[in-house]
Amino acid sequence: MDARYITTLALRLFAIWFCVSAFQLFGTIESLRQLGGNFNQSSLVSLSVIGVAVSIGIILWILSRPIAGLLTFDLAKQRSATRLSMADLVVVGCVLMGLWWLKNALLPFVEFWLTAVARASYSDESALATLDGKDKITIALDLLRIAIALFFICSPRRIAQWVLGRPATPDEAPGEAS
Repeated sequence: MDARYITTLALRLFAIWFCVSAFQLFGTIESLRQLGGNFNQSSLVSLSVIGVAVSIGIILWILSRPIAGLLTFDLAKQRSATRLSMADLVVVGCVLMGLWWLKNALLPFVEFWLTAVARASYSDESALATLDGKDKITIALDLLRIAIALFFICSPRRIAQWVLGRPATPDEAPGEAS
């Protein structure tokens, strides 16, 4: 098992979570629709949100191996489970943490924003105008968590270099970290 395999597995688990979350989001949208007002008088928007989210999940599942290859392109390709380097472990850990944080920030952000849109449908204000200071801070923090998660997913080698205090080389064994 190498770093690419572990990252591919994590991306596929994330794709499954994305599809399951689409159905949770469908429930949220349908609840908001049942509240009435001008917010989405038909289920077309909810079904299109599910369609987009499931499509993203399927595309992520299909492209998980190439994406994992891009994220771990400079790491050793074939290693036994006992020969994973410290850099490999840190890179995979960064990608896994990024996916976890993205999972924890994305759905609450979307649900919160849809709630703001639903509140805006009762008034003539924009969704952003219906938010009070606390709500704006919540959305800003969710956006910050999403940005940090994307940084961990897209730049794991830089983080590994910083954590290890030197360039992340694929030749070092787990016990060779200084």
